[in-house]
Amino acid sequence: MAQISGKKLLPVLGAVGIAYFCFALYVAKDLGDPARANRARLTADAGVDRMSEEDREDYLLRSVRIDGFSVTPATKPDGETVPGLLTVAGTIANDGDRPLHAATLMVMTKDADGAVGSSFQEDLLKDAVLSPGQEKRFRFRIPRKPTYRDFEYRLR
Repeated sequence: MAQISGKKLLPVLGAVGIAYFCFALYVAKDLGDPARANRARLTADAGVDRMSEEDREDYLLRSVRIDGFSVTPATKPDGETVPGLLTVAGTIANDGDRPLHAATLMVMTKDADGAVGSSFQEDLLKDAVLSPGQEKRFRFRIPRKPTYRDFEYRLR
């Protein structure tokens, strides 16, 4: 059996140590990022609960509802109005029998004549899963313009 001298073994052990250290940092980075960990969990679950895009859109129409949709002037915690911003708020509810992995709310603005002006999209689930029977409140801001008179929304 061939013997390896200490001088030759030291660089090999050093390289192995560096490789292990780099691997440990990579794993720790994943564990320290909840969004990344959640995406990994969703990816692992994908084969079980994921729907095709067509099935998901049909499911949204049949089984998902928006309650309490409102568009109001944005305010600071002290109640003072924030100029130039509106707050869109409400609740998304999954009344169906399958988990929902994606839901985008599209908010369209209308002018005084009823014509659609601008549209804004917001991911309501943000890497979360909305289980059957579950509800989730949402709140986000959009720019405020004097031409906005009314708002419509659609789930996608």
